[in-house]
Amino acid sequence: MPLVPQSGGTTTVVTGGATSSSSGSSGGTPTPTPTPTSQTISLTANIAPLGSIVTQVIAAKAFQLFSISANAGCCVRLYGSAVAQNTDNARAIDAPVPAELTQNIIVDVVFDVVPYFWNTQNIVGVNADSPQGKALYVTILNATDTPLSNVTVFITFLPLE
Repeated sequence: MPLVPQSGGTTTVVTGGATSSSSGSSGGTPTPTPTPTSQTISLTANIAPLGSIVTQVIAAKAFQLFSISANAGCCVRLYGSAVAQNTDNARAIDAPVPAELTQNIIVDVVFDVVPYFWNTQNIVGVNADSPQGKALYVTILNATDTPLSNVTVFITFLPLE
């Protein structure tokens, strides 16, 4: 039976990252040069039993995904568009994405065994909105019949654009 998206609960989003460094040549003043650094988005939510939080955060137009982690068992899904997120709402946890029928699902990770940490390899996320923006669409699902209180999900990535 598919999980019904819940609008209840609370979500807190914290982002961090991006620094810059200086470089220069002899005889001149250093010129600030942006140095690409990873960023981490932190989402904290209270999720009802068998419920979900459907939200969006600001990430980048395109990014290299490094890792996803959580402090409790849950399912985390990342999407490139709100349309893909809404279309995928009815899909059950641990159900495969229908081949050749669904677009813009960046990743679907189920954290059901400790540690709740997943390193990614070669996953590039792209915002598919028109016009293209920096939104990343995130769904966090609770697969248990007990509420999740203050579950925090961390998404670490390198902005590409």
